Amino acid sequence: MFDVKTKDKDVAIVSIDMFYLYGEIAEVWTRSGTHVGHENSASGWTKVAERDFSFSGRGSMVTMSATTFIPAKSRQAFYITFPAGRMLYHSGRSSTRSIVVEDDNLIMYGGPAVEHPFGSRTRPKKFSGGITYMSEGTFTQAPVTSSPVTGAPSLTVEPSSIPSESPSISTAPSGQPSKNTSSSDWPTSQPSSEPSSHPSTNPYLSSMPSGQPSENPSVSDSPTSQPSGLPSISTAPSMHASLSSIPSGQPSENPSESGWPTLQPSESPSISTAPSMNPSLSSMPSGQPSENPSMSALPPTKKPTRKPVTCKDNSRWRYYHTGWNQRVKCAWIVRKPHWRCRLIGIDGRQARDACPKSCDTC
Repeated sequence: MFDVKTKDKDVAIVSIDMFYLYGEIAEVWTRSGTHVGHENSASGWTKVAERDFSFSGRGSMVTMSATTFIPAKSRQAFYITFPAGRMLYHSGRSSTRSIVVEDDNLIMYGGPAVEHPFGSRTRPKKFSGGITYMSEGTFTQAPVTSSPVTGAPSLTVEPSSIPSESPSISTAPSGQPSKNTSSSDWPTSQPSSEPSSHPSTNPYLSSMPSGQPSENPSVSDSPTSQPSGLPSISTAPSMHASLSSIPSGQPSENPSESGWPTLQPSESPSISTAPSMNPSLSSMPSGQPSENPSMSALPPTKKPTRKPVTCKDNSRWRYYHTGWNQRVKCAWIVRKPHWRCRLIGIDGRQARDACPKSCDTC
């Protein structure tokens, strides 16, 4: 940790260079005022930079983009930390009042080394690295080990190959479009007055539908939460039909096929003189026999069915009721068959098998 104090001009920190012993992740934290008294708490600190990088060897330098504005004659604290690494410092003793480096705009003071995150600290040390900043239109590099170098940035007609980590913001667009456009996750608030002739390979999503349906609509596995105010019309059935509790006024001309019957019978069933090729199964028989029963393609059986077996409970089956301290019969099962039919009797048989009449399993 260390403090930076500005002189008579406002200063904008652009980046911080530091030497490290080892590590692959670095963080930069800052707070207004001094770090003294705030070394062991993250309260009041703001993380302004975090970067993953490849380890280049002991004593390598890494540059962190740490944009921070400091008003004139103000003090700002910085905490540079490696979550799984260690920084390098200048040898020698220092203090929080000792000036490590100074130029016309900034003064850097010494500070302690603090374990990540906001842990134990050492005696004040001298930071080893450099600070790049801007002050009233100038671009300044303030290294710790040598005198500062000041100069205005140069302009170029060729754009850089890598975008800026801290781009400038402008309310006025450029005169010509960029040849190498940047990508954005945010759509514009208004449509373009001169749209491109070809559709975008990466279209954005909108909560407002267009006035007309798209000739080349996109495909999605997730339906919308609300129906469209202007739905498109199609003669082909939907591949992913939505569910509705209200049936349509007329049956569909091209109904979709399903292997599952509905939970409730239709209030307005369709009428057909031919039996269904794929009838649904039901545990409840109809009240009346069918006027047009379906025929079977299988030949009739050679012998008639034997006399059906009468469904009755086993009179010898008993279940020992520990609460009553007595044995109960199948007649006790019929009072609450939904759970008593699962009980195991004294003879090892389940009530469902020994009491088919009481359990309605005939």
